[in-house]
Amino acid sequence: MASLRQRRNKPKGLVAKRGKYYCRIVSSDVIDVLIPLQTSKELEAYSRCRQVNFYRQFIIDGELSVEELTNVSEIAEWFNHSKSKIAPLTIGALSKRWLKVKSVELAETTIKHNTKNINTVINIIGDKNVKDLSIDDIDKFKVARNGQVCEHSINRELIIFKAFCNWLYDGSYIARPLKIKLIKVIAEPRPKYITETQFKELLVNGDMPSIVADACKVYWFTGCRKMELVEGKLRGHRLIIDSSISKSGREFSYYVPQSFIPLIKNIHQERDEFVKQYKLKSFGDYISKQVIKAYKRIGIYEKNRTKLHSLRHSFGCRMYLITADIKEVGKKMNHKDRTSTEQYVGYTQDLLEDFPSDAPYSAFRNNMERVERANEDILKYLNPQVETKGCEQMEFHEGASPHS
Repeated sequence: MASLRQRRNKPKGLVAKRGKYYCRIVSSDVIDVLIPLQTSKELEAYSRCRQVNFYRQFIIDGELSVEELTNVSEIAEWFNHSKSKIAPLTIGALSKRWLKVKSVELAETTIKHNTKNINTVINIIGDKNVKDLSIDDIDKFKVARNGQVCEHSINRELIIFKAFCNWLYDGSYIARPLKIKLIKVIAEPRPKYITETQFKELLVNGDMPSIVADACKVYWFTGCRKMELVEGKLRGHRLIIDSSISKSGREFSYYVPQSFIPLIKNIHQERDEFVKQYKLKSFGDYISKQVIKAYKRIGIYEKNRTKLHSLRHSFGCRMYLITADIKEVGKKMNHKDRTSTEQYVGYTQDLLEDFPSDAPYSAFRNNMERVERANEDILKYLNPQVETKGCEQMEFHEGASPHS
């Protein structure tokens, strides 16, 4: 009778698995642990489970760890004489549990990368108990990893490990979150232009619609903005930009060589047909998308760098190398101040070896002659069928003060 009554009063958390008994302690997502009762006898398991349950709330509240529980006198007597032990809460064991939880919301490839990053950290600092984890281990990791890979890779590994440590803190596995600081990376400014060689390949192998290729030639040669070509008005050899569409808020004009006038007329004619069905802005967006597709075809596309506006950057950089005068370049690009122009003329010499420039760091008194000579060479490959000798060129002030 006593045994039947005892069975009816089954203690909370008692679990039987493969002939062995455990006491399971669960508290929502904070803790979920099976404590082995070290017996295969049912009645004895009832008694031991009740002993564990006496400390259940202390474990849930975090006042008593599972390891400390096994040292309690009445539990240690039967626990320490058994063959099985509770697995320690190591970084490796808990990271596998964390990745299993994250696998529900993250892609498989992301989980693989996260696993690799976590294992890299463990290999350096060791698979220690999470309670022994300290900021010194993070510093050890940074020192050991420095030199093996770039700072960006180290930071990616630190970001993943930081997310894991936050999960440990939320789950009460560690008393306080680790303040993991990323390595400061001083990024070198990336030029946004494309070189002359890349532009030639764009025209030859970019596989763009003819109207888009013509637009690229105008953008490259004049340095105008996207919507300035789309909304501007052609008057003789000038592309007039009204103050309402000018970014500077003042009327401006770009010089257009004779060979480019038919190109702009065709672009505006195509624009007029386009806006009968769509918005005017959509025509400019259409050109942008086609140019980006061409960049990808020739293999020079880079996100947030190579776009239609890169042709304006190429113009500014080329004009600076020709004139060595940032003030004159700013005038031709309709900039309000020097700061805006500096964002366009920044360059790295290894990417500009093929730009038309005899001596990019020298000062030249007669800028007009250099601009004329360089633009004649450019027109030869932009419109090879047109005779360029003696054509009117871009109007830089003669004798402008050089800037090296």
